[in-house]
Amino acid sequence: MKRQIICCVCVLSFSILTALTAKAAELRLPLGLSYVTSLNKVTDLRAGNLEAKGYTNVDRFNWPLGFTFQPYYEFDNGLGAGMGFGPVIFSSQGKYSFTNVPVGIDMRYIFFHSPGNSPQIENTSPYIRAGARYNVASGDFVKGSSPGAFGAIGIEFSRKRTLSMGLELAYDASEIKFEKYTRHYLDPGGDFWNYEVGTVKIRPYSIMLSFFIDFSGSL
Repeated sequence: MKRQIICCVCVLSFSILTALTAKAAELRLPLGLSYVTSLNKVTDLRAGNLEAKGYTNVDRFNWPLGFTFQPYYEFDNGLGAGMGFGPVIFSSQGKYSFTNVPVGIDMRYIFFHSPGNSPQIENTSPYIRAGARYNVASGDFVKGSSPGAFGAIGIEFSRKRTLSMGLELAYDASEIKFEKYTRHYLDPGGDFWNYEVGTVKIRPYSIMLSFFIDFSGSL
C-alpha cells in the first residue's frame, strides 16, 4: 500500500506541473452532502467491543451523511488540481464516540472542456478524478490511520453559471486501525469470561454517493 501511495503522489505531482502550464485557471468550490456506505462497520466493531467488556443492550447510532468541501483549480486544458475535506462523520454509543475528518488531494479531468486556450467550459460535463486520502480519526478504540487511493466519477450541470450542481460516485481505500476485543469464556456455563485485545483495519467510507453545488470564479 505504501508503494501505491508513493506512486500516486508522484503521478499527482507530475499532473499538477502539467496543469500549471495552462494559461488560464478557474477556481471552483464544490460543497456537497455525501452518503457513506460503510460507517456501520465502525458501529458494529464498537458494539462488539462493548459486549466483550460486559455491556448489555448496546444501543447503536451512526449518522451516515456528511458535508464535503472539494476546492480545485480548473485549467484551460481540461485538467483540474485540488484538495478535499470530508465527509465528516460521527457515531456514538453512550459515552463512546467516533469522529473522522478525511483530507486528500486529487487530480481531475473534465471531458467536455472547450478546446484551445479559452477558459470557457461546456454547460454539462462528466469528469473523473483520482488521488489519495487520509483519515484524521479520533474516538474510543482508534489506534491510527493509513492513507489510501481515491477515485471518483461524476457529472456536473449548468457549469456556465456561477452556481452549478452535480452528482458523484466515489471509492475511498484509506483505512483506520481499531482495537478489537474478543471474548473468551472461562467456564462451560458462560458465566465468567475474559477478552483479548487485537487490532483490525476498516475502510470507513468505501463507496460514497454525493450531491454538490459548485461556486466558481475566474482567475
